[in-house]
Amino acid sequence: FTGCKSGEKETSRLNVVLFGYDSIACYYGSSANMIDLRYGKLTDTVFMDSFLTTAIDRRPDTIFLKPGDGALVLGNWEYLDTLFKRNHFDKRIIDSFDDKEQHFFHTTSILPFLRERQNEPLRLFLPKDDEPQVRDTSGKAFVVLILTENEVYTYNGRDVTNGRKCTYPELQSYLSARKPDHDFSVIIKPGKNSTYKSVVNVLDLMTIEKIKKYKMEDITDEEKVIINKILNEKAAL
Repeated sequence: FTGCKSGEKETSRLNVVLFGYDSIACYYGSSANMIDLRYGKLTDTVFMDSFLTTAIDRRPDTIFLKPGDGALVLGNWEYLDTLFKRNHFDKRIIDSFDDKEQHFFHTTSILPFLRERQNEPLRLFLPKDDEPQVRDTSGKAFVVLILTENEVYTYNGRDVTNGRKCTYPELQSYLSARKPDHDFSVIIKPGKNSTYKSVVNVLDLMTIEKIKKYKMEDITDEEKVIINKILNEKAAL
């Protein structure tokens, strides 16, 4: 983001394209005249520091966040939206690609799919079949069953009954303690009461704590029994 100086009008809008996982592209101006086009990763602290510093310096009137159709893209959108909010960028818009952007970046927007599939939204977070996934052949992965926007149920290995409920701050503390372990991996499973917000909250923790090995899966029948039991107990209180 150390390109040539641009006029105030040309840099009044910042466009951020989210490809999936941690890859993004960003530019100022319109798609017909992409100013200071850069590619980077959310996990690259040097890139992100430069990206945010330049945005703070230029203070664009509007930031357009444009999620593609890659895995975990909505979690990245939520992360960036929170980042801009904390730095007092008040006008943030989630937007789809125009024809030029779609052709230039070789990707399509996830937004039309969200509108069409409101009855099965959480599947959009699952990785595509041809994308690399965490492989847990040892049965030692840390499993996170998402209950609500405030609670999860976690267990280690294959024994779903030997787990516990915990809040998101408690989950973050556990992730922070375990992340130095190079073999540590997490499997995230949305329950029937999961929402976009609850899934994004968990994905945010993976990003914040820099957990390198994680994936999303559907819940099993055994896990559904546990989730239903917990939710029924909570409703009876």
